[in-house]
Amino acid sequence: MRPTPVALGLVRLSTRLLPAGELRQRYRWELYGDLSALDRTHQLTYASGVLSTAWQLRRELTQEIDPMNDTTTVRTPLLCRLNLRHHWHYVTNPEDGHRSRVCSRCGKDDPRLGNAGNPAAMGGW
Repeated sequence: MRPTPVALGLVRLSTRLLPAGELRQRYRWELYGDLSALDRTHQLTYASGVLSTAWQLRRELTQEIDPMNDTTTVRTPLLCRLNLRHHWHYVTNPEDGHRSRVCSRCGKDDPRLGNAGNPAAMGGW
């Protein structure tokens, strides 16, 4: 479907905020293609959404990537944090040879066993 003139104008305005050159033209053609796939009732909504996020897109495209500052933090899965589900497996300590159960997702020790190891191998019975 052919995009409406208002939607085309909003997309053209939003792509003017992007850095000049091939990058701007590529985004403009991609957004025009997205508009062509939508019906008339959704074109204006899509184009206004593109315009509202144009500054953020410009900021993301123009900032330099610094690998020293771009570190990812490892997060504990939600089910592990809530103690609803863990993926327990046995791990053998190479120093003393004791086995313990540890969650493979979050690294938490099994509270029933802790680092005490395999209860059947503890002896004393």
